[in-house]
Amino acid sequence: LPLPAAGAMEVMEVHATTNLVRTLAASRKNGWRVVGAALGRTGEAVRSSELALGGAPTILVLGNEGKGLRTLVKRECDVLVAIPGKLALELGAGGGG
Repeated sequence: LPLPAAGAMEVMEVHATTNLVRTLAASRKNGWRVVGAALGRTGEAVRSSELALGGAPTILVLGNEGKGLRTLVKRECDVLVAIPGKLALELGAGGGG
């Protein structure tokens, strides 16, 4: 992982899968909420405290820096969010795939 992204390993669980769409669909069926970070104005602005509401475990899906989330991945998301302000720039520098 790039150095800025390596810090995420210290504060949250990070997972990889060979079929993201299937994993997200199965997770939703098992009670997980899937939140996709969208590029541009596609998503609603949200604060990190709002993601914790509802008590359901949450999966945050980040797309790549160039194209963001793929269409089939977006369809599996319960909500698409835009990350406002400085955090969006930091994720763009180190959080994308």
